[in-house]
Amino acid sequence: MKKKRILIAVILLVVAILFIIFELNFLFSESFYSKKGSLKYYLTFPPKLIRNAPIINNNGDVDYSYSVGDGVSPQFFKLSYLSQSSSEDIAKIIESYLSKFRFVVSGSGLTVCDMASYDNMNGTSSFEVYVCDAKRPMFTRVVLTYYPKI
Repeated sequence: MKKKRILIAVILLVVAILFIIFELNFLFSESFYSKKGSLKYYLTFPPKLIRNAPIINNNGDVDYSYSVGDGVSPQFFKLSYLSQSSSEDIAKIIESYLSKFRFVVSGSGLTVCDMASYDNMNGTSSFEVYVCDAKRPMFTRVVLTYYPKI
């Protein structure tokens, strides 16, 4: 019985040390990439705007990235993926999604192979959308970047 308690204590100690090492590495990194469902993904608590963003007819992995900001670079949350839908269809769906969060386009709006900026009507955050035909035929690269204003 005593050996079992010692074994459990050692296992818990090893897990705690590994978690602390991971957390220290996480805290001192300026940015990183993760996949949905991974431990890194859940530790960053991606904002609802990114977490629930439409993944439109994707082909392959959806990559999430995060940066705490550095000097003049702002903090951001980003997701990117390849889609099998057309750039125009993706642009319509994303603009509809962003309007639910009171984002309005600033500038000319989203055009194919261009980036559009959206500002929150409350002035609390901004969002960039990049939609362009990928180098691989029949795919469209989609990159959504959210900049919360602190």
